[in-house]
Amino acid sequence: MRWLRSVGLDVRFGCRLLARQPGFALAAVLVAALGIGAMTAVFSLIDAAMLRRLPYPHADRLVWISAVNRRRGVTGGMVTLAEEEHWQRAAKNAVQAVGFGGEMNSTQVDAGTRRLARATVRGASDNTFQMLGARPLMGRLLGPGDTTEDAVISYSFWQREFHGAANVVGRSVDAPDYIAPWTVVGVLPPGFAFGGGRQTDIWVATTTEAQVRDVRYRWAIALLGPGVTARQAAAALSLADRQLASVDPAERGWSAEVEPLRRHFFGHLNYYFLLLFGAAGLVLLLACGNLAALLLARAAGRQRELAIRAALGAGRARLARQLLAETLVITAAGGAAGLALAALGLRWMTAEAPASLAGAFGVLRPQALAWPVLGFAAAAMAATGLLAGLAPARWAARLDLRGAMQGSGTRDRRSYSWFVAGQTALALVLLASALLLLRSFGDLLSAPLGFRSQNLVNVSVILRTRENLHTAAGSAEHWWAAIGPWWGSLLRRVRVLPAVAGAGVTSNLPLSPSNRAAGPTSGLELTMVSPGFLPMMGIRLLRGRYFGSQDTADAPRRIILSQSAAERLFPHQDAVGRHVKLYRCLRPPYCEVIGVVADTRQTTLRGTEPIWYESLVQDPVAIARLVVRTNGPPGRAVAELRTALARMPLVFGARARFGRFTEMGTDIAAAAAGARFRAWLLATFAALALALALVGIFGVMKYLVSRRSAEMSVRMALGATPGRVVAGVLAQAARWLAVGIALGLAGAILAGRLLRALLFGVSGGDPVVLAAAALGLLAAGLAAAYWPARRAGRADPAQGFRAE
Repeated sequence: MRWLRSVGLDVRFGCRLLARQPGFALAAVLVAALGIGAMTAVFSLIDAAMLRRLPYPHADRLVWISAVNRRRGVTGGMVTLAEEEHWQRAAKNAVQAVGFGGEMNSTQVDAGTRRLARATVRGASDNTFQMLGARPLMGRLLGPGDTTEDAVISYSFWQREFHGAANVVGRSVDAPDYIAPWTVVGVLPPGFAFGGGRQTDIWVATTTEAQVRDVRYRWAIALLGPGVTARQAAAALSLADRQLASVDPAERGWSAEVEPLRRHFFGHLNYYFLLLFGAAGLVLLLACGNLAALLLARAAGRQRELAIRAALGAGRARLARQLLAETLVITAAGGAAGLALAALGLRWMTAEAPASLAGAFGVLRPQALAWPVLGFAAAAMAATGLLAGLAPARWAARLDLRGAMQGSGTRDRRSYSWFVAGQTALALVLLASALLLLRSFGDLLSAPLGFRSQNLVNVSVILRTRENLHTAAGSAEHWWAAIGPWWGSLLRRVRVLPAVAGAGVTSNLPLSPSNRAAGPTSGLELTMVSPGFLPMMGIRLLRGRYFGSQDTADAPRRIILSQSAAERLFPHQDAVGRHVKLYRCLRPPYCEVIGVVADTRQTTLRGTEPIWYESLVQDPVAIARLVVRTNGPPGRAVAELRTALARMPLVFGARARFGRFTEMGTDIAAAAAGARFRAWLLATFAALALALALVGIFGVMKYLVSRRSAEMSVRMALGATPGRVVAGVLAQAARWLAVGIALGLAGAILAGRLLRALLFGVSGGDPVVLAAAALGLLAAGLAAAYWPARRAGRADPAQGFRAE
C-alpha cells in the first residue's frame, strides 16, 4: 500500500508540473496521440479482417468453392448447377449445404421514381440466406419456388431508392437488361453484408432451367459438416467430380478448390493491412523517440530541482520513478486523444476508400472502440510510456548530483546523435515507400490503355418498361427483335451531329465492372459492340476484319477475339476462321472468329484482359453505353447530344431513358481509385513520420545549442565568425543525418521488396526514388537544424559568459 501511495503522489506531482507547463504538455500529448492513434486505427482494420469472426452463424464452417481445370489453365472458375446438386448427394457427409448464385453485375434500374439509379445485382439460390443466417427486416427472403422475377433488396437500397417506404414489399424494380422487372419480396436487415468488394443492392433468385444446368455460370459457397476441414471437403468434392465425369465427358478434368470464406473475401487485404501496420509502427517509434527527446530535454532543465530532492533524501530510483510516472501521465492523455484520432481516421478511410475496399469495410465494420482494440490501445500506451520514459529515467539514475548543484551535469551527446540518426532512418523508410507508390500511381495513369481516350463522352441508355414489354410488345421475342434496329437509328442520328467525330454502342465500357463469360471459355470478358465501335475507339485490328454490314441478325453467329483471348483459345495458331463453343452458341457450328484485335485494359488499369466481342446486331441488349468521340472538348458536344437523344423515336410506345453524360477521364480516375487510395494513405503516414522527425531534429539541435552556449561564447570571443559557428552546428547535424540516411536506405530497399505486389512499372529499389527521398530528407533535416544554428551564430559572447 505504501508503494501505491507513493506512486499516486508521483502521478499527482507530475500532473501539477505539467499543468504549469501547458505548452510542453500539449506538444508531448500531441506527439503521443499521433503515434498511438495511427497504430490503433490500423489495428482496428487488422482486428476486423484477420481476428474477428465474420458476422454469420457458423462462420468458421462457411467455405468458398471454385472450379479448377489444370489442362485448360482455369483456376478460380465458376461451377455448374449440376455439380452443386451432385455434391450435395455424393458428399453429404462433408458438406451440409451448397448454394449461392451468379456473377454480381452493376446496372441501372428504375425503382418507380423519375430518376435512374445505379445498383449492383447478384443471384442467390434458395438456401443462400439460410446458410448465411440472415433474417428479413420486412417480407421474406428467397426460397424454394421463387423465380428470376423475385428479388430481395438491401437495407441501404430500400432507404436510398424507396425512402424507407413501409409498402415496399410487392413493388417493382425495372432493370431493362433483364427479361422482366423484379418484384420485391423482402428487405434485408441493416447489418447484413456479403463479399469483399462492392456490396449487393438487389438479390435475385437464380434460374434452374434445364438448358443452363451444365453451364458454368455460378459461384458456390458451402456449409461444412461439424469437424470437417476445408482440405477434407476439397478431397470429397473432387472425388464427387470424378464420379460425375465418368457419366458426363464434359466434366472431365474439373475438380473443386475449397477455401475458408474469410480468406477468399479478405485474404488479399491481409498483406496490405500488415504493410500499414508496419508503417504505423514506424510512426509510433518516431513518436516514442520524439517524446523521449522532449522529456530528456525537460529533465535536463530540472537538474537543480532533482539534485535538491536527492539531497533531501530521495534516492536515484525514486527520481527515475518520478520521471517515469510523468511520462505515463502524458501517454495516458495521448492515448485518449489517440483513440479519438483513430476513430476519425477510420471514418476518413471508410469515406475515401474506393468501392472495392468500401465494400470490405461494410462487412468488416472496423471500430476504434471495440474491446480488442481498446486493449491494444492500452498496451500501446503502456509501451509508449515505458519506451519514452526509459531515457529520462536512465538519465536520472546517472545524474551527477554535485555537477547538477553547480549548474553543469551530464552532457551525453552520443545518445542525441543516435536519436537524430534513428529518426532520420525511420522517416526515410516511410518517405521512400510513399514515393514508390506515388510514382507507381503515376506510371499506372500513363500506361497505354489499348484505345484512344481523348475527347470521349459516354451515356447509359436504357430501353423498356414493364408495361411496354408485357402489353405493347406482346412477347419477349418481338421486343428483342425491335431493339437491334433502334440502336442503328440512334447511331445514325448521333453521327451526323457537327460536334461528333464518331459514335458506337457497347455493353461494357472499358475500365468497367467485369462481365466474365461462362462455359468452356470461362475467364473471358464478354462485350457486345455495335459495328464501327472498335475502330472508333482506336482498338487496332491485328488480323481478319471488324464487324460490318454483312453481320446481320440472320447471319451465322460471329465474334471477334482480343489478342490474349485468341492466344488462350488457339495457342500458336491463327484464330481467324476457327469456331468456338461459347455460352451463347452451344450448338454447332458454334461461333466463328472473324477478327483479332489488340488487347485493352477492360476492367483494371494494371493489366489487359482476354475479351470476346459480339455484335450488338446479332445479340442486342436493352441497356448499353453510347460512346461518342467529339471534335473538340466533350463538354461542348453534350448539349447537341441531349437534343438529339430527346428526339429519338418510341419503342413500342415508350421512350428510351438516358443517364448522365460522363467523360472518359472520370472513368479512368475511378479505375485508379484503389491505387490512389493506397498511395495517399501511405503518404499520410510518411508525412506524419517526416513531421515528427523534423520536429525531433529541431528540438534536439535547439537543446544542444542551448547547452553549448558557453562553448560558443568562448569560440566567438577567440575570433570565430558567426558563419563558422553556424557551419559547425550544421556539419554536426549533417554527420548525424548521413548516418541515418545510410541506415534508412537499407531499410527502404527492404521495404521496396515488400511493396512489390502493389507496384506498377517501378522496382522496389528504384534509384531515382531512393535518391530523391534521401536528398529531400537531408535538405529538410538541415533546414530543421538551421534555425538553432542561426541562433547560435547570433549569440552575444558576454551574455553567454554571464549565464555560465
